[in-house]
Amino acid sequence: MPEIRTVLCPVDLTQLSPIAVRTATELCRRFDAKLVLHHNLGQRPPDFLSNRWMWSEECEADEQKKAALESELLTKLVADVPEDVRHEGRISRGPVEDAVLFLARELPADLVVMGSHGPSKPDHRSLTEKIIIRSPCPTLTIGEVHFRKALFSSEASAGEDGGPILVPVDFSKHSAAAVAAGLELAEILGTEIVLLHVPKPRRAARRAEEARARLAELVPGGKRAEIRVDAGVPPRRILACAGEIGAGLIVMPAHGKGPLRRFLFGATTFEILHGAECPVWFVPAAGRESGSSAMAAMLSLA
Repeated sequence: MPEIRTVLCPVDLTQLSPIAVRTATELCRRFDAKLVLHHNLGQRPPDFLSNRWMWSEECEADEQKKAALESELLTKLVADVPEDVRHEGRISRGPVEDAVLFLARELPADLVVMGSHGPSKPDHRSLTEKIIIRSPCPTLTIGEVHFRKALFSSEASAGEDGGPILVPVDFSKHSAAAVAAGLELAEILGTEIVLLHVPKPRRAARRAEEARARLAELVPGGKRAEIRVDAGVPPRRILACAGEIGAGLIVMPAHGKGPLRRFLFGATTFEILHGAECPVWFVPAAGRESGSSAMAAMLSLA
Protein backbone atom coordinates (compact mmCIF):
# COMPACT_ATOMS: atom_id res chain seq x y z
CA MET A 1 0.00 0.00 0.00
CA PRO A 2 1.50 3.37 -0.99
CA GLU A 3 2.34 5.86 1.75
CA ILE A 4 -0.59 8.11 2.65
CA ARG A 5 0.55 11.74 2.62
CA THR A 6 -2.57 13.56 1.38
CA VAL A 7 -6.21 12.68 2.09
CA LEU A 8 -8.91 14.28 -0.07
CA CYS A 9 -12.33 14.51 1.56
CA PRO A 10 -15.12 15.75 -0.76
CA VAL A 11 -18.06 17.09 1.27
CA ASP A 12 -21.59 17.92 0.16
CA LEU A 13 -22.35 19.74 3.45
CA THR A 14 -25.09 17.27 4.47
CA GLN A 15 -25.31 15.55 7.88
CA LEU A 16 -22.96 12.86 6.57
CA SER A 17 -20.14 15.33 5.94
CA PRO A 18 -18.98 15.74 9.57
CA ILE A 19 -18.73 11.94 9.92
CA ALA A 20 -16.60 11.69 6.77
CA VAL A 21 -14.42 14.59 7.96
CA ARG A 22 -13.99 13.01 11.39
CA THR A 23 -12.92 9.71 9.82
CA ALA A 24 -10.54 11.50 7.44
CA THR A 25 -9.10 13.42 10.40
CA GLU A 26 -8.45 10.18 12.30
CA LEU A 27 -6.66 8.79 9.26
CA CYS A 28 -4.53 11.90 8.83
CA ARG A 29 -3.46 11.71 12.47
CA ARG A 30 -2.62 8.02 12.11
CA PHE A 31 -0.56 8.51 8.93
CA ASP A 32 0.66 12.07 9.62
CA ALA A 33 -1.05 13.12 6.40
CA LYS A 34 -2.49 16.41 5.17
CA LEU A 35 -6.29 16.75 4.94
CA VAL A 36 -7.85 18.56 1.98
CA LEU A 37 -11.57 19.32 2.34
CA HIS A 38 -13.25 19.94 -0.99
CA HIS A 39 -16.70 21.24 -1.89
CA ASN A 40 -18.06 21.74 -5.38
CA LEU A 41 -20.51 24.58 -6.00
CA GLY A 42 -21.95 22.92 -9.09
CA GLN A 43 -22.14 23.72 -12.75
CA ARG A 44 -21.51 27.17 -14.11
CA PRO A 45 -24.29 28.42 -16.41
CA PRO A 46 -23.33 27.47 -19.99
CA ASP A 47 -21.89 30.22 -22.17
CA PHE A 48 -24.99 30.24 -24.35
CA LEU A 49 -27.06 31.20 -21.29
CA SER A 50 -24.93 34.21 -20.49
CA ASN A 51 -27.41 36.58 -22.14
CA ARG A 52 -29.59 38.36 -19.58
CA TRP A 53 -32.82 37.24 -21.20
CA MET A 54 -31.86 33.60 -20.58
CA TRP A 55 -29.89 33.90 -17.31
CA SER A 56 -31.67 36.53 -15.25
CA GLU A 57 -30.19 38.74 -12.56
CA GLU A 58 -32.49 36.97 -10.11
CA CYS A 59 -30.96 33.57 -11.00
CA GLU A 60 -27.49 35.02 -10.67
CA ALA A 61 -28.31 36.52 -7.26
CA ASP A 62 -29.67 33.18 -6.04
CA GLU A 63 -26.52 31.44 -7.22
CA GLN A 64 -24.35 33.99 -5.41
CA LYS A 65 -26.31 33.52 -2.17
CA LYS A 66 -26.03 29.72 -2.45
CA ALA A 67 -22.29 29.93 -3.12
CA ALA A 68 -21.78 32.29 -0.17
CA LEU A 69 -23.71 30.01 2.20
CA GLU A 70 -21.89 26.86 1.08
CA SER A 71 -18.52 28.60 1.31
CA GLU A 72 -19.40 29.62 4.88
CA LEU A 73 -20.36 26.03 5.79
CA LEU A 74 -17.11 24.70 4.31
CA THR A 75 -15.14 27.32 6.24
CA LYS A 76 -16.78 26.07 9.45
CA LEU A 77 -15.88 22.45 8.64
CA VAL A 78 -12.29 23.50 7.98
CA ALA A 79 -12.18 25.50 11.22
CA ASP A 80 -13.41 22.47 13.20
CA VAL A 81 -10.44 20.34 12.09
CA PRO A 82 -8.01 19.99 15.03
CA GLU A 83 -4.96 22.26 14.82
CA ASP A 84 -2.56 19.32 15.05
CA VAL A 85 -3.79 18.04 11.67
CA ARG A 86 -2.43 19.84 8.60
CA HIS A 87 -5.38 20.84 6.46
CA GLU A 88 -6.84 23.20 3.89
CA GLY A 89 -10.14 23.80 2.10
CA ARG A 90 -10.79 23.83 -1.64
CA ILE A 91 -13.84 25.08 -3.53
CA SER A 92 -14.54 24.28 -7.17
CA ARG A 93 -17.14 24.94 -9.85
CA GLY A 94 -17.92 22.49 -12.61
CA PRO A 95 -19.14 18.90 -13.00
CA VAL A 96 -18.72 17.48 -9.50
CA GLU A 97 -17.38 14.06 -10.57
CA ASP A 98 -14.75 15.63 -12.80
CA ALA A 99 -13.86 18.16 -10.10
CA VAL A 100 -13.17 15.46 -7.50
CA LEU A 101 -11.16 13.30 -9.91
CA PHE A 102 -9.18 16.26 -11.24
CA LEU A 103 -8.26 17.38 -7.73
CA ALA A 104 -7.39 13.81 -6.66
CA ARG A 105 -4.89 13.64 -9.51
CA GLU A 106 -3.50 17.15 -9.23
CA LEU A 107 -2.81 17.19 -5.46
CA PRO A 108 -2.06 14.23 -5.81
CA ALA A 109 -4.25 12.47 -3.25
CA ASP A 110 -3.21 9.13 -1.76
CA LEU A 111 -6.72 8.43 -0.44
CA VAL A 112 -10.22 9.79 -1.03
CA VAL A 113 -12.61 9.67 1.93
CA MET A 114 -16.25 10.37 1.09
CA GLY A 115 -19.77 9.68 2.26
CA SER A 116 -22.31 7.62 0.36
CA HIS A 117 -26.01 8.44 0.44
CA GLY A 118 -27.20 5.21 -1.14
CA PRO A 119 -27.36 3.44 -4.51
CA SER A 120 -28.03 4.99 -7.88
CA LYS A 121 -31.62 5.62 -8.92
CA PRO A 122 -33.15 5.88 -12.39
CA ASP A 123 -33.01 9.67 -12.17
CA HIS A 124 -29.76 10.01 -10.19
CA ARG A 125 -26.40 8.25 -10.47
CA SER A 126 -24.49 7.88 -7.19
CA LEU A 127 -21.42 10.14 -7.14
CA THR A 128 -19.62 7.69 -4.85
CA GLU A 129 -20.10 4.86 -7.34
CA LYS A 130 -18.66 6.98 -10.15
CA ILE A 131 -15.65 8.06 -8.08
CA ILE A 132 -14.84 4.47 -7.03
CA ILE A 133 -14.76 3.31 -10.65
CA ARG A 134 -12.49 6.12 -11.85
CA SER A 135 -10.42 7.21 -8.85
CA PRO A 136 -6.63 7.04 -9.36
CA CYS A 137 -6.13 6.28 -5.64
CA PRO A 138 -7.91 4.21 -2.98
CA THR A 139 -11.36 5.38 -1.89
CA LEU A 140 -12.77 4.94 1.61
CA THR A 141 -16.56 5.17 1.72
CA ILE A 142 -18.64 6.13 4.75
CA GLY A 143 -22.34 5.21 4.68
CA GLU A 144 -25.29 6.72 6.50
CA VAL A 145 -25.91 3.46 8.41
CA HIS A 146 -22.35 2.99 9.62
CA PHE A 147 -21.73 2.85 13.33
CA ARG A 148 -19.10 5.24 14.61
CA LYS A 149 -16.18 3.14 15.82
CA ALA A 150 -12.64 4.21 16.64
CA LEU A 151 -11.06 2.04 13.94
CA PHE A 152 -8.61 4.66 12.72
CA SER A 153 -8.04 6.58 15.93
CA SER A 154 -4.60 6.13 17.50
CA GLU A 155 -6.17 7.09 20.85
CA ALA A 156 -8.57 4.14 21.00
CA SER A 157 -8.24 2.04 24.15
CA ALA A 158 -7.79 -1.72 24.05
CA GLY A 159 -11.02 -3.42 23.03
CA GLU A 160 -12.45 -0.27 21.43
CA ASP A 161 -11.28 -1.01 17.90
CA GLY A 162 -13.84 -1.35 15.14
CA GLY A 163 -13.34 -5.07 14.59
CA PRO A 164 -11.30 -7.13 12.12
CA ILE A 165 -10.66 -6.23 8.49
CA LEU A 166 -12.48 -8.36 5.91
CA VAL A 167 -10.90 -8.82 2.47
CA PRO A 168 -13.09 -10.61 -0.12
CA VAL A 169 -10.88 -12.42 -2.67
CA ASP A 170 -12.09 -13.54 -6.10
CA PHE A 171 -8.59 -14.48 -7.33
CA SER A 172 -8.71 -11.87 -10.08
CA LYS A 173 -5.44 -10.14 -10.96
CA HIS A 174 -6.47 -7.25 -8.70
CA SER A 175 -7.07 -9.39 -5.59
CA ALA A 176 -3.41 -9.48 -4.53
CA ALA A 177 -3.28 -5.67 -4.23
CA ALA A 178 -6.38 -5.65 -2.00
CA VAL A 179 -4.93 -8.40 0.20
CA ALA A 180 -1.61 -6.53 0.51
CA ALA A 181 -3.43 -3.31 1.47
CA GLY A 182 -5.60 -5.17 3.97
CA LEU A 183 -2.60 -6.86 5.60
CA GLU A 184 -0.73 -3.56 5.92
CA LEU A 185 -3.76 -1.77 7.35
CA ALA A 186 -4.31 -4.60 9.84
CA GLU A 187 -0.71 -4.29 10.99
CA ILE A 188 -0.89 -0.51 11.29
CA LEU A 189 -4.22 -0.57 13.12
CA GLY A 190 -3.32 -3.54 15.29
CA THR A 191 -6.39 -5.56 14.30
CA GLU A 192 -7.07 -8.99 12.81
CA ILE A 193 -7.70 -9.74 9.15
CA VAL A 194 -10.01 -12.28 7.50
CA LEU A 195 -9.57 -13.38 3.87
CA LEU A 196 -12.81 -14.66 2.33
CA HIS A 197 -13.42 -16.50 -0.93
CA VAL A 198 -16.99 -17.21 -2.04
CA PRO A 199 -17.17 -20.03 -4.62
CA LYS A 200 -20.36 -20.94 -6.43
CA PRO A 201 -22.32 -23.57 -4.48
CA ARG A 202 -21.92 -26.29 -7.12
CA ARG A 203 -18.14 -25.91 -7.03
CA ALA A 204 -17.70 -25.38 -3.31
CA ALA A 205 -17.10 -28.97 -2.20
CA ARG A 206 -14.36 -29.84 -4.69
CA ARG A 207 -12.67 -26.43 -4.68
CA ALA A 208 -12.70 -25.54 -0.99
CA GLU A 209 -9.25 -26.92 -0.16
CA GLU A 210 -7.76 -25.49 -3.35
CA ALA A 211 -9.20 -22.06 -2.50
CA ARG A 212 -7.82 -22.23 1.06
CA ALA A 213 -4.37 -23.04 -0.30
CA ARG A 214 -4.51 -20.16 -2.78
CA LEU A 215 -5.62 -17.74 -0.06
CA ALA A 216 -2.75 -18.88 2.17
CA GLU A 217 -0.29 -18.19 -0.66
CA LEU A 218 -1.38 -14.54 -0.64
CA VAL A 219 -0.21 -14.11 2.96
CA PRO A 220 3.56 -13.46 3.23
CA GLY A 221 5.61 -15.27 5.84
CA GLY A 222 5.47 -13.69 9.27
CA LYS A 223 1.93 -12.36 8.77
CA ARG A 224 -1.26 -13.96 10.05
CA ALA A 225 -4.74 -14.05 8.56
CA GLU A 226 -7.88 -16.07 9.15
CA ILE A 227 -8.95 -17.86 5.98
CA ARG A 228 -12.56 -18.57 5.10
CA VAL A 229 -14.21 -20.27 2.12
CA ASP A 230 -18.00 -19.94 2.19
CA ALA A 231 -20.23 -20.86 -0.74
CA GLY A 232 -23.10 -18.65 -1.81
CA VAL A 233 -23.95 -15.51 -3.75
CA PRO A 234 -20.79 -13.37 -3.35
CA PRO A 235 -22.24 -9.99 -2.27
CA ARG A 236 -24.71 -11.57 0.15
CA ARG A 237 -22.14 -13.95 1.61
CA ILE A 238 -19.58 -11.15 2.01
CA LEU A 239 -22.08 -8.94 3.84
CA ALA A 240 -23.16 -11.86 6.02
CA CYS A 241 -19.56 -12.66 6.90
CA ALA A 242 -18.88 -9.00 7.73
CA GLY A 243 -21.79 -9.10 10.15
CA GLU A 244 -20.72 -12.43 11.70
CA ILE A 245 -17.19 -11.25 12.50
CA GLY A 246 -18.19 -7.69 13.39
CA ALA A 247 -15.95 -6.27 10.67
CA GLY A 248 -14.71 -2.73 11.21
CA LEU A 249 -13.58 -2.35 7.60
CA ILE A 250 -13.95 -4.16 4.27
CA VAL A 251 -11.05 -3.89 1.82
CA MET A 252 -11.67 -4.89 -1.78
CA PRO A 253 -10.45 -4.19 -5.32
CA ALA A 254 -12.16 -1.67 -7.58
CA HIS A 255 -11.63 -2.68 -11.16
CA GLY A 256 -14.61 -1.41 -13.14
CA LYS A 257 -13.26 -0.51 -16.56
CA GLY A 258 -15.23 -0.42 -19.78
CA PRO A 259 -19.05 -0.68 -20.09
CA LEU A 260 -19.29 -4.44 -19.41
CA ARG A 261 -16.92 -4.40 -16.44
CA ARG A 262 -18.72 -1.37 -15.00
CA PHE A 263 -22.02 -3.23 -15.27
CA LEU A 264 -20.62 -6.33 -13.56
CA PHE A 265 -18.77 -4.17 -11.04
CA GLY A 266 -21.98 -2.42 -10.12
CA ALA A 267 -23.88 -5.68 -9.78
CA THR A 268 -21.50 -7.00 -7.12
CA THR A 269 -19.29 -4.39 -5.47
CA PHE A 270 -21.94 -1.69 -5.27
CA GLU A 271 -24.19 -4.07 -3.33
CA ILE A 272 -21.40 -4.36 -0.76
CA LEU A 273 -20.78 -0.60 -0.81
CA HIS A 274 -24.39 0.19 0.03
CA GLY A 275 -25.13 -2.85 2.19
CA ALA A 276 -22.10 -2.89 4.50
CA GLU A 277 -22.50 -1.65 8.08
CA CYS A 278 -18.86 -0.55 8.14
CA PRO A 279 -16.65 1.59 5.90
CA VAL A 280 -15.36 0.04 2.67
CA TRP A 281 -11.81 0.68 1.39
CA PHE A 282 -11.58 0.28 -2.41
CA VAL A 283 -8.17 -0.43 -3.95
CA PRO A 284 -7.94 0.78 -7.59
CA ALA A 285 -6.38 -1.09 -10.47
CA ALA A 286 -2.72 -0.21 -11.03
CA GLY A 287 -2.08 2.63 -13.47
CA ARG A 288 -5.65 3.90 -13.48
CA GLU A 289 -6.11 7.27 -15.15
CA SER A 290 -8.67 9.90 -14.29
CA GLY A 291 -9.56 13.25 -15.74
CA SER A 292 -7.57 15.01 -18.43
CA SER A 293 -5.22 17.93 -18.78
CA ALA A 294 -8.04 19.85 -20.41
CA MET A 295 -10.14 19.58 -17.26
CA ALA A 296 -8.42 22.61 -15.73
CA ALA A 297 -10.14 24.78 -18.30
CA MET A 298 -13.55 23.44 -17.20
CA LEU A 299 -13.07 23.86 -13.48
CA SER A 300 -12.55 26.82 -11.20
CA LEU A 301 -10.53 25.83 -8.12
CA ALA A 302 -10.07 28.24 -5.22
